[in-house]
Amino acid sequence: MGKVQLKEGIAEKFVQSVTIIGGKAVAIIGGPIVKEIQGDGTKPPQTRTIPAATQSELQFLFKEGHPFLEEVETESQTKVKE
Repeated sequence: MGKVQLKEGIAEKFVQSVTIIGGKAVAIIGGPIVKEIQGDGTKPPQTRTIPAATQSELQFLFKEGHPFLEEVETESQTKVKE
């Protein structure tokens, strides 16, 4: 299987694209998402980081038919075909 990536234009439309894989939240926009959560009278402010999806997680989502993802050929795959 080739490299799996977001389709063109998706990151601009869906700036904070997050999905759940195996009970874990992952960002599919190409990098982690950092959220600042304001404190209130009972809770202090917090920073929550949602990690970027790994290539294996993106491949899993692609196989499951996620509409935001596409497979692209890598340079090494192109050389093998020639």
